[in-house]
Order: sequence, then C-alpha cells, then structure tokens
Amino acid sequence: MSRGKTPGAEEAYRILVATLRGVYAGERWTMDAWREQADLAQLSSREKARAHERACEDGYLVALGAVVGGVFHTFSIRSTHKAGHGRRVIVYARTTKSLPGQPAMELHHEHHSTGQVEGQANLLELVKEEGVTV
Repeated sequence: MSRGKTPGAEEAYRILVATLRGVYAGERWTMDAWREQADLAQLSSREKARAHERACEDGYLVALGAVVGGVFHTFSIRSTHKAGHGRRVIVYARTTKSLPGQPAMELHHEHHSTGQVEGQANLLELVKEEGVTV
C-alpha cells in the first residue's frame, strides 16, 4: 500500500470524504467537523491527520495559513471538542474540486460576496471571531 494507505488510513479517508460531500466550496473545515464519525470508527490521531493530508494532496481541502519569514505557517483555532482541553486544530477550506460522483462545484454564494477565491475563508473574520494563531 502506498501513500500511507493502511486499512485504518483508508477507512479514515473514506469517512472524511463522505463527510466532505455535505460541505460547500469555500467553507472552513477542521477536525471537529468529522470528529464524531472518526471517533465512532476508533481512528487513531495519525490516521485522522493522514486523511487530512491526503484530502489536501487530492485537492479537496487546502490548509489556511500565512507565510512569515519565508515559511508557511498554518492557521489554527481552539477545538470545540471538550476532551481536547483547548488543543488547537488546523483550519482548512473546502476547494471547488468535485469529489468522485459529485457534480461540479462553485464557491458558495456567501463567499462570492466577499471577493474570496478558491480555498479561502474570510481570514479577518477568522482572526477576530475565533482567535486564530499562526
């Protein structure tokens, strides 16, 4: 199995992709969005992290962040998961790339009004409302 494809990693990716089917292009996404399904499947932290990496590699998600001193740093927010005790989760955005068997996607109308492009969330709102750190 290549690209980190273990049975658990494959299950994690399948669950993440199934959850992404209900997400509009341009919407913010974190681990909290599919935590319940991942926990029910008893996925390890590594399997969940690898599922996000693979979704980014396949073009379905993009990590949001900023370049500081020539280095890309991801944005993170506090998890809403109570057992997380305030741990931070990486912020992603759903891209316009269609999932297998899904019709072509466009950015959700709310994102058009802010002049955002593929994969961007309203970063100023994110910083103000959710305490994003770099």
